[in-house]
Amino acid sequence: MKKLIEYIQVILLLLSQCHSGYAENGDDQKERLETLVRLVEGTHESGMQSTLASEISAKCGLLLAIEIQQNWQLFTDEQKRRLQSFVTIPVLQKNRVIGHFRVHYDTTGSNEPALLDGDSVRIPNTAEAFIDSVGKYFNEVWDYEIDSLGYEAPPFEVAESFYNIYVEELSQRLLYGETFPLQPPMNTTQPFLYRTHIRIDNDFLRLYSPGISGLKVTAAHEFHHAIQLGRYGYWGSDPYFLEITSTWMEDVVYDAVNDYYQYIKTPSGFPRGHFTHPDLSFTFSCASCAEVDVPYSRAIWGKFIEKRFSRDMFLQTWKNIRQVRALQALDQALFSVGSSFREAFLEWTIWNFNTGPNSDTIKYYAEGKNYPRIDTNACIEYMHVDRSFADSIQAISSVYFPVGILASPSQTCQNSPQMMVIISNLNFAEAYSNQRFSFRYDMSDVGNETFKQLVNGVYVKLNVPDPANWTSQETVPSIVTDVVVYPNPFFLKENKLLKFRLPNTTQQIASLYIFSSSLDRIYSGDLPVIELKPLEPGVAWNARDETNALIPSGIYFFVLTTNDKTYKGKFSVIRE
Repeated sequence: MKKLIEYIQVILLLLSQCHSGYAENGDDQKERLETLVRLVEGTHESGMQSTLASEISAKCGLLLAIEIQQNWQLFTDEQKRRLQSFVTIPVLQKNRVIGHFRVHYDTTGSNEPALLDGDSVRIPNTAEAFIDSVGKYFNEVWDYEIDSLGYEAPPFEVAESFYNIYVEELSQRLLYGETFPLQPPMNTTQPFLYRTHIRIDNDFLRLYSPGISGLKVTAAHEFHHAIQLGRYGYWGSDPYFLEITSTWMEDVVYDAVNDYYQYIKTPSGFPRGHFTHPDLSFTFSCASCAEVDVPYSRAIWGKFIEKRFSRDMFLQTWKNIRQVRALQALDQALFSVGSSFREAFLEWTIWNFNTGPNSDTIKYYAEGKNYPRIDTNACIEYMHVDRSFADSIQAISSVYFPVGILASPSQTCQNSPQMMVIISNLNFAEAYSNQRFSFRYDMSDVGNETFKQLVNGVYVKLNVPDPANWTSQETVPSIVTDVVVYPNPFFLKENKLLKFRLPNTTQQIASLYIFSSSLDRIYSGDLPVIELKPLEPGVAWNARDETNALIPSGIYFFVLTTNDKTYKGKFSVIRE
């Protein structure tokens, strides 16, 4: 009970620094508080308004712990009783010191750990082997994050010479692990620093990455939380950035696991997280909302920063967090390399549009082919008559509108050239608000100095009361009237594709015929029409003849038929 009272004191201290960010009526607040309690108990029901086990993926309990801390005084006495196990340090049967860590665990009962076999079934009598793995991978993470990447080691608890890890049954709450800040804070001014301990699941059963894969990413994720809270500080309003960084760090340390995919797409491949909610603020975080996976999904921000700049940008940002909050810390780190958060964010919105099976993994995300396409609004038809559309988004967020440029009333969005309009709000002053801000986007064939003219001749204008905080970016594809073959010449390599860019078409299949310079047919077949690049349809051919052999160097002719039209041309091939 003493430890519980001490922990509640920490909670009350945190409450003086934090705000919940909610504007709710009484019934909504009661429902959200009960949802938080049931999330801890692992008994949330399918009829509840927020997070459903079938709809969301969880990762770590830090967001949940922060929401409980921020709302502690609002819980009833009965709810506080139900939360006692969550805020009390567990007492387990055994502990072992392995490297930098003291691992606490049970050898019997519901918390007993176990390895999983190839069918994700617990293997009896493997508790000690599981603990060996915990020690191995947490020490591996320590070496990588501290010795290789240069982060500072987290502090130990008072009178301890090792970092404490507790192994428990957590997967009933869909949790891989939890990092807990312990009382009292190590300093008296913001950002506050905390000693911590970590709880992890005892088998990683029923999770997206089961068994050892789950253990690996949990070690990388939760240990980075310990570093963040213990050495760089927590301001009380930036839990989203803790999760962005820790989820990204999983992929830095264990790139082959790719656990973060579960937050960006469903098992069926449909978008989720940021790819369905780009209109939610970059600072968004909510453990008791259906959109709980959004901060985790924004590990893609880390993938963007790492490739566009360097992974050292995150270390510099965390150093800056010792003096300023996360957004300003990011801005300062990016300024040191000639950019800014505003510039990087706008570039990131373009990267997030260039994802999916045909994405450019050289220019954009290296793993972009495994990402879903971002959700867009319904296509807007523009037929060279003044047209406007309106919507609203949160601060530090974006929304995507496809616009079909129609030449006649018989055309539609599907059979006309399209452009993508990306609207972004960059209002730093409202970054921590859940308020939505309205805009109107005007299109015209004529315009004055208040409009900008696009390369396709359309004049556009973003109407907002504070234009300095808004930006529109238009992705206008080049309009082609014939087939464009690229690359030409084609340097032949295994698994490299020759692409045929088509005029805009709604046809799903195109017939391709390839002839040698002596007009011998070497290939014929029907190929699916795909997006070679966003808004650019075409077909891709693997440069193999009808015997499945790579074609030799030479000049070739093609005939391509789609939409009852036939296109002819030639290209050259060079075998390296």
